[in-house]
Amino acid sequence: MAYINLLPPEENKKSLHRFQGLIGVLVLIYIIVLLSVYLTNYYQTKQLKFDKTSLENQLKMVEKSLEKVSELGKENKILEDRLRESQSLAEEDYILPVIVFMSSVIPEEMLLSRFTYSDENISFFGETSYYHSIANFMVNLKASEYFSEVELISSFTNNQSGSIGFKINARLNNHQ
Repeated sequence: MAYINLLPPEENKKSLHRFQGLIGVLVLIYIIVLLSVYLTNYYQTKQLKFDKTSLENQLKMVEKSLEKVSELGKENKILEDRLRESQSLAEEDYILPVIVFMSSVIPEEMLLSRFTYSDENISFFGETSYYHSIANFMVNLKASEYFSEVELISSFTNNQSGSIGFKINARLNNHQ
């Protein structure tokens, strides 16, 4: 089949220019659409990165909070154990005078941080600045009617504070 163009050459050129203009407009629309898709993708990616960073920061804060809660739980358990020990000691009538006596012979420069009691044995844990404080405390315990077999189990120097830590064991004389 053959095509015969019956339009005058000027009309043919105008038609060609209209067609080229239409192609140009279509290419321009295509470029604008591609550019808008690219920019939308770029800003969404940027927003996702920001959201990811924000979520990571929030996760770190939650992890720190969980660590603190865990530490508080451990401290709470220690306090509950000490409370149980204190309650068990308070339930035993003969131990109360021992505690009163013990508190009266602790030297001023000594910090008795804790003591444990089991099967007629008692252990003292504490810190002081002077070795003679430990010796005086032990002499006072031995001289009492409440304690026998008083022994210094260990002593050590705390490098950070310079204080002397110690552990003393004694046999508790039962006065029921």
